[in-house]
Amino acid sequence: MKNNQSNLLAGTCLKFFGKMTASATHELKNSLAIINENAGLLNDLVTFSKNDGPSLSPDRLLKLSQALKQQVMRADNTIQKLNRFSHTVDKDSQMIDLEDTIRLTIDVSSRLLDMMGVSLKLSTENGPVMIHTHLFYLETLLWRAIETACNLTGEDKTISIKLKKEPSPSIWFCVDRIKGKEDDLFKSKTDIRLIEQLNVTLQVESDNYRFGLVWPSQN
Repeated sequence: MKNNQSNLLAGTCLKFFGKMTASATHELKNSLAIINENAGLLNDLVTFSKNDGPSLSPDRLLKLSQALKQQVMRADNTIQKLNRFSHTVDKDSQMIDLEDTIRLTIDVSSRLLDMMGVSLKLSTENGPVMIHTHLFYLETLLWRAIETACNLTGEDKTISIKLKKEPSPSIWFCVDRIKGKEDDLFKSKTDIRLIEQLNVTLQVESDNYRFGLVWPSQN
């Protein structure tokens, strides 16, 4: 039974890893396509100029140069996010900063959120909120929580995420509709296994239109 549960967890986390890396490589492909398009245009302008065509305009060259630089910076940012995300699987357990972890999960999933038309607003505590946990499992659960919140948001497609330090570390997802959905939240075998593995409690406050991932007190 334990092996089956471990395989289930590993399979789900692997799918999450694949989904995030596929999204990042799609971003890279888009940047490369734009770079290639501008490089081709630059080549055409140089060819025309050599064949007694119009001389190269400094303003046009500057515009092309800026477009290329912008895409290089975009691609570099994507690679940095992907590299950092890939290293979150390095350790089974470690002390982590919850705010930093939430922001990384949001960053690496930004393209998917844009495709859904969803914007996330994170409010945090003063000072770090530290816990000892399995970082990659937590990122997987955070993405499941974000997906769940996306399905419960209203027309404005805005989700507020609130990080709390007291009375114990917790992450709350504020949504537009939750009543009647309480029994459907995180009921899959994988969700249950992730919550158990991370020693997290799922709390639902229907009257406040929010659900939270709550850790035991760190005191």
